[in-house]
Amino acid sequence: MNASAPEVLVVTPPVSPHDAGPPAGPAVLKAHLESLGIPTRTVDLNIRHLSRFTGGSSQRLTVIGDHAKDRRRVVAARTAFGASLALPAADPATVPCGVDPVLSLPHTFAEIATALEDKAARATWNAFLAAHLFDHMAAPRVLGISVMGPAQVLPAMHIARVARQRWPGTLIVVGGSHITLLADAIAADARYQTNFDGFLVGHAEGTLADAVRALRRGETPALLLAGARAPGPIRPLPPSEWTAPRFEADELGFYDQRRLSLPLQLSRGCSYGRCRMCTYPAVEELVAAKTGAVARRFLSDPVLAGAARLSVKDSLMEVPSMRAFARVVAEAAPGAIWSATTKLCRALDGQAFRDLHAQGLRTVELGVETIHPRLQALIDKPQSLALIESVIAAAVGAGVSVVVNLIYGFPSETADEARRQLDWFRHLQAAGVGLVNGSHNLLEINRGSAFARNPRAYGIELGAIGPWAFSHTWNAPAWRRDFAETLRALDGEPCAHEEVAA
Repeated sequence: MNASAPEVLVVTPPVSPHDAGPPAGPAVLKAHLESLGIPTRTVDLNIRHLSRFTGGSSQRLTVIGDHAKDRRRVVAARTAFGASLALPAADPATVPCGVDPVLSLPHTFAEIATALEDKAARATWNAFLAAHLFDHMAAPRVLGISVMGPAQVLPAMHIARVARQRWPGTLIVVGGSHITLLADAIAADARYQTNFDGFLVGHAEGTLADAVRALRRGETPALLLAGARAPGPIRPLPPSEWTAPRFEADELGFYDQRRLSLPLQLSRGCSYGRCRMCTYPAVEELVAAKTGAVARRFLSDPVLAGAARLSVKDSLMEVPSMRAFARVVAEAAPGAIWSATTKLCRALDGQAFRDLHAQGLRTVELGVETIHPRLQALIDKPQSLALIESVIAAAVGAGVSVVVNLIYGFPSETADEARRQLDWFRHLQAAGVGLVNGSHNLLEINRGSAFARNPRAYGIELGAIGPWAFSHTWNAPAWRRDFAETLRALDGEPCAHEEVAA
C-alpha cells in the first residue's frame, strides 16, 4: 500500500438525485475510522457527475434539505446516465408500474454482465473514473462502495472492475441501505459476488473497523459473502460511540452553496415503524438516543457548528427531540437553520412551530401518504384530515416550509381517489403562501416492506423482480400509468422514478 494513500477509501457512485448536500453514510464511516487512527478518504462521484450538467431549476428555494435539489440538473444528469449504461431494453413484464425501466435495474444477472462488457460504455466509464478517481488516488487497503439504490449498482461494478486492475491488492467491499435490503438474496446466491470481495450490512462503522484490523493482522476479515447462506456480521455501535460526520472540504465545493445543507443523523430506525409500504424496519434497527447529548457532541465539530444549513436525516424526529435539537442549535450553532422529518401529531401546534422557527427550523417533512381513511387503515397510518390540515397550517403560520409526502395508487385505490387527493393538495398549496411543497409518488412494492413480505393480506399479487432491483412488479391499478404522467408534469421538470415536487 502506498504510504500516501488512505487506508480506506469510500466512494459514492452515480446516480442519486441529491445535489443539495453530501451523503451522510460515507462521512460517518470516515469519522469513526479516523477516530480509531485509520486514515480514510471519501470521494463523491455522484456530485461530480451531477455537476457536469447545467442547472437552473424553476423551483423556488423555500425548502432546505434533500428537496432543495436542482431538478433541472438532476433530470439532465439522470438522462445522460441512463444512456451511458448500455443496458438492453427490459422485458416489460419485469418493470414495475411507474418506475424507470433502466434506473430501477429490473435486468437479469446475464443482462447486467453483458452491459458491463459493452465497449462504448466501458470507454465512457473508464474515462470518468480515471478523471475523478484512479488518476488521483493511490491504492488503499480497502475500497468501500456505498450503494443506496439500484441505479448505483452498475457504476459500483464498473468501479470494482477497474479497481481490480489498477489496485490488485485492495479489498473491495460494498455496503449501504440497498445492500442491506438485499442481504438475504446475496447470502443465497453466489452470483452477486462476481465483482466484489464482500458485503457490509447495516450501519457498518464497527464492522468495517474490524475488517481493517483483521487485514492489518494478515487475517481474512469477516464480511457477508454471496452464496454463504448465512447473514453477514453486524456490529452496530452504541450511541455513545457515534461520531459527527466528517466531510471532505474539497468535496463540499462541488455543491451549489445556496442549496447546500450538511446531513446528520441523531437516532436510528423509526419509532413508529408500522407503515406497511416502508422499508425502514428492514434496514435500520430502532436505536433510541438522547437527542440533546448526541447533537451537542456532533455540533462541537467545527464544520457542523459553522454550517449555515443542517438537514436531520432521522426517519422520524419526534417533537421532544426536535425541541432538544433546536435548543442545542441555538447554543452551539447560532444562526444555523435546519430541516427535519416528523409524523403528524397534536403537539405540532402553532406555539410549537413558532418556538422551533425561532431556533432555526425552516423545513418540516410530513409523511401524510394518503388522506383517505380506508387507505390509511390499509397502511396502518391513521391520521384525520383535520389533524393533517391543522399541522400544515400551524407550520405555515410560523413561517416553516412544509414538504407533504403523498403516495398514490395503493391496492384497491380508485382513480377518483387519486384525483381527489391531488386536488386537495393543489388547494392546500394555493393557500400556503409559497411554503407548501409536495412530494408525489406512485406506490412501489419494495423489498423488505410488509406489503412485500405478506402481499396476499393486502390484496397484492407479486410478480417478477430483478436480482438487483428494489421494487416488485405487482397487480397495480391500471389507471396508474396515465396518472403517472399527470404527476410528472406537475412542475414542468419531469423525472421518472423520483418524487415530483410541486
